[in-house]
Amino acid sequence: MGHSRREPGITRFELLEDESDPCRFVLIEAYRDAEAQAAHKLTAHYQKWKDLAEPLMAEPRTRAVYDEIGPAEPNR
Repeated sequence: MGHSRREPGITRFELLEDESDPCRFVLIEAYRDAEAQAAHKLTAHYQKWKDLAEPLMAEPRTRAVYDEIGPAEPNR
Protein backbone atom coordinates (compact mmCIF):
# COMPACT_ATOMS: atom_id res chain seq x y z
CA MET A 1 0.00 0.00 0.00
CA GLY A 2 2.90 2.33 0.65
CA HIS A 3 3.84 2.53 -3.02
CA SER A 4 0.29 3.40 -4.05
CA ARG A 5 0.00 6.13 -1.43
CA ARG A 6 3.14 7.79 -2.81
CA GLU A 7 1.90 7.98 -6.41
CA PRO A 8 1.56 11.63 -7.49
CA GLY A 9 -1.96 11.16 -8.88
CA ILE A 10 -3.56 9.56 -5.82
CA THR A 11 -5.57 11.64 -3.37
CA ARG A 12 -6.92 8.87 -1.12
CA PHE A 13 -5.99 5.24 -0.52
CA GLU A 14 -7.52 3.32 2.38
CA LEU A 15 -7.97 -0.34 3.24
CA LEU A 16 -10.88 -1.06 5.58
CA GLU A 17 -11.78 -4.31 7.34
CA ASP A 18 -15.42 -5.24 7.98
CA GLU A 19 -15.98 -5.27 11.77
CA SER A 20 -18.55 -8.05 11.52
CA ASP A 21 -16.53 -10.21 9.10
CA PRO A 22 -12.74 -9.89 9.33
CA CYS A 23 -12.42 -11.73 6.00
CA ARG A 24 -14.11 -8.87 4.09
CA PHE A 25 -12.31 -5.71 3.07
CA VAL A 26 -13.03 -2.50 1.21
CA LEU A 27 -10.33 -0.62 -0.65
CA ILE A 28 -11.03 3.07 -1.24
CA GLU A 29 -8.96 4.75 -3.92
CA ALA A 30 -9.33 8.30 -5.23
CA TYR A 31 -7.29 9.73 -8.09
CA ARG A 32 -6.84 13.26 -9.41
CA ASP A 33 -8.05 12.17 -12.84
CA ALA A 34 -8.60 9.17 -15.13
CA GLU A 35 -5.01 9.31 -16.34
CA ALA A 36 -3.68 8.88 -12.78
CA GLN A 37 -5.97 5.89 -12.26
CA ALA A 38 -4.79 4.31 -15.51
CA ALA A 39 -1.15 4.96 -14.59
CA HIS A 40 -1.68 3.21 -11.24
CA LYS A 41 -2.76 0.03 -13.00
CA LEU A 42 0.51 0.01 -14.98
CA THR A 43 2.75 0.06 -11.90
CA ALA A 44 4.72 -2.99 -10.82
CA HIS A 45 3.28 -2.84 -7.30
CA TYR A 46 -0.31 -2.95 -8.63
CA GLN A 47 0.47 -5.93 -10.85
CA LYS A 48 2.14 -7.74 -7.95
CA TRP A 49 -0.84 -7.05 -5.66
CA LYS A 50 -3.31 -8.20 -8.31
CA ASP A 51 -1.41 -11.44 -8.95
CA LEU A 52 -1.16 -12.22 -5.23
CA ALA A 53 -4.62 -11.10 -4.10
CA GLU A 54 -6.95 -12.40 -6.79
CA PRO A 55 -6.44 -16.12 -6.04
CA LEU A 56 -7.26 -15.44 -2.37
CA MET A 57 -10.63 -13.80 -3.06
CA ALA A 58 -13.77 -15.70 -2.18
CA GLU A 59 -15.68 -13.81 -4.88
CA PRO A 60 -14.74 -11.47 -7.73
CA ARG A 61 -13.97 -7.85 -6.92
CA THR A 62 -16.74 -5.33 -7.43
CA ARG A 63 -16.32 -1.69 -8.30
CA ALA A 64 -18.34 1.42 -7.50
CA VAL A 65 -17.48 4.82 -8.95
CA TYR A 66 -18.23 8.04 -7.10
CA ASP A 67 -17.65 11.73 -7.79
CA GLU A 68 -16.08 13.73 -4.97
CA ILE A 69 -18.36 16.57 -3.89
CA GLY A 70 -16.66 17.72 -0.70
CA PRO A 71 -15.17 18.96 1.41
CA ALA A 72 -14.75 22.16 -0.53
CA GLU A 73 -11.29 23.66 -0.91
CA PRO A 74 -10.68 26.38 1.69
CA ASN A 75 -10.63 29.95 0.42
CA ARG A 76 -7.07 31.20 -0.01
